[in-house]
Amino acid sequence: YNDGFWYAADNRFEQDSYDLINASVKWISPNEVYSVQVWGRNLADTYYYSGGVPTGFGDLITPAAPRTYGITLGAKF
Repeated sequence: YNDGFWYAADNRFEQDSYDLINASVKWISPNEVYSVQVWGRNLADTYYYSGGVPTGFGDLITPAAPRTYGITLGAKF
């Protein structure tokens, strides 16, 4: 959870409050050689900014990543 904040001292633009939901589940083989992990980030697909810079030519903001998910496979050698 983020309660929101201003990107600069002059309060030109604000990041509204937002919630992020991330999750992962990992299985490890009994001999601990193989693993499988299923993960997801920003599962509610919340729109928020990852950064912002006020300039004389306008405000530059960078949106954060949308919902992402995947599978990670592992093996120890």
